[in-house]
Amino acid sequence: MNAVQFRADRKSSEARQLIIERTGFPENSVLLLYAGRLSPEKNVKMLPELMGLLAANTANDYRMIIAGAGPLDEWLGTEFEKLAPGRTVRLGHLDKEELADYYANADVFVHPNPREPFGIAPLEAMA
Repeated sequence: MNAVQFRADRKSSEARQLIIERTGFPENSVLLLYAGRLSPEKNVKMLPELMGLLAANTANDYRMIIAGAGPLDEWLGTEFEKLAPGRTVRLGHLDKEELADYYANADVFVHPNPREPFGIAPLEAMA
């Protein structure tokens, strides 16, 4: 982990606007971010269900950004469209610089893996 990548000035209205433009999400969205491998051991199968529950909440417009790749990528895409159509964007693997901007400008970091409570992704999200 490079502390320079995760500096405080990455959080900005300009950087968030670029993310909004890239994802196509509304500007008032509550942005959730998952960053990691899309595989069974990461417990990502619960993410579509989570988005389905959040989509039913009319008080906020929750949207999820998925940064990562793996064997469950296609399955997740199908499930997200079934349970929360149009509320997720899968970006694939991002380089560290770009990922740092997403961490800094997302509203919520989602870490669904109960067996990895203190992995690299939560550390990066807290930076």
